[in-house]
Amino acid sequence: MNYLYKFCHSCGVSPSKPFIPTAFFPTTYDKYIIVQNSKLEGEYEYIEEVMDYIIPLAEDIKIIQIKFSTKDKTIPRTKTYEGLSLPQFNFLVKNAMSVLTNSPYSREVAAALSVPNVLIINKNKTNQEQPSWYKDCIEKDKNAYAEDIAKDLLNLSKIDNFINSLEPFYCGDSYKTKVMEVVPNFNPIEIGLTGQTLNLRSDWAGETKYIKDFIYTNHVNLITDKRIDLQPSKNLIQVNLEVTKNTSHEDIDFYKNLTKDLRLYCRNKNDLQHLRLKFIDEQIHEEKVITKKDLDIDQYICNNTIYKSSKMIISNKKRYTSRASMNKNIEFNPTRYEKIIDCEDFWADSEHIKLLNIKDD
Repeated sequence: MNYLYKFCHSCGVSPSKPFIPTAFFPTTYDKYIIVQNSKLEGEYEYIEEVMDYIIPLAEDIKIIQIKFSTKDKTIPRTKTYEGLSLPQFNFLVKNAMSVLTNSPYSREVAAALSVPNVLIINKNKTNQEQPSWYKDCIEKDKNAYAEDIAKDLLNLSKIDNFINSLEPFYCGDSYKTKVMEVVPNFNPIEIGLTGQTLNLRSDWAGETKYIKDFIYTNHVNLITDKRIDLQPSKNLIQVNLEVTKNTSHEDIDFYKNLTKDLRLYCRNKNDLQHLRLKFIDEQIHEEKVITKKDLDIDQYICNNTIYKSSKMIISNKKRYTSRASMNKNIEFNPTRYEKIIDCEDFWADSEHIKLLNIKDD
C-alpha cells in the first residue's frame, strides 16, 4: 500500500488532492513549457543540451524559465521570469503544456494541477510511492542523458520528435564543459575571432608567427611543447608546457618569467621518471592518453554509432569537433550526424565526447 494511504488509514481520514492557490499573471503566450533549473536543488548540468533538442522542435511553443533565486543561471533562448509570488508561479504552471524542473515544490504543484511534468532528482531521493493524482509524472536521475529527459518532456507535451530513435551509451566527464581549441595557423582577425577564451594548440602547429596575434586579441591558455619568443601579457592566462627529452631548464625558466601560472606535464609514461629526476625541483604531471580499451564500450559500438562533442577545434579557419576529424579534414556540419572515427586521436578526445546509437526503424 502507498505510504500516504497507510498514514491516512491510521488516522482515519481519506487522502485528497491538495488545493493550489493561484494569482493571475499576464503572459502573451498561448502555448508554453516551463523549465526550472534551481541552483538550490543542485543544477542539472546538461540543461542547455536539453534545450538544444526542445527549442527547434517546439516551433510556436515558448519555453519559459522560472527563477526563484538570482543565483540561478539563465538558460539561453528562453523567456525568463523571476521574482514571482508562489500563487503567480502556480498560475503559470496551471496553464502550461508541461513542466521540466529539479524542484520538488514545482513538481508537486504541477502534479496537483494535472500538468504533465518531468522531475530531475538525485537517485537516492527518487520516490517510488506516489499519490493517485500523479498522472504523467516522470522522475529522472540527475545523471540521466539529456536525450532521455528531452524525449520524455516532448512526449508528455505531445510534440513529435526524432529523439526516440537516439540511444546514448557513453558520455565523457568533460562533455558538460564547452571548449574551444585553436591551431594558430591563421590570423584570428580574418574570421573575427576576438575576445574569446580559448586553448591555443601550439603543439599541433609547425608555425608560430600568429601566436602573438591570438594572445593580443583573445584570452589564451597556451599549450606548447617548445619555447616560443613571447612577451608577458595579461591575456596569457596559463601556459601548459609538455616536457620531453628535448626540454631544457632554460625553457622552463623562460615560461616561469612569462607567466605566473605554468603547468608542466608529460604524455610519455616511459620518460616520466627520467624527466622528474632531471627536473627534480619541478612538479611534472602525468597526462594519461585515453584509449578505446580504457572505455570498455566495444559491445555498444555498431554501424549506426554517432558522436557529439563539446569541443570545437578551429584550424586553417575551418571547424572540427575532434582532432581525428581535423586530421582527416572532415569539417563540422551542424545539419548532419557525425560518425565515429575509430583511431587513437579520436579516443584521446573521448572525455569531451558523447556516443549514441541510432535505432533502426
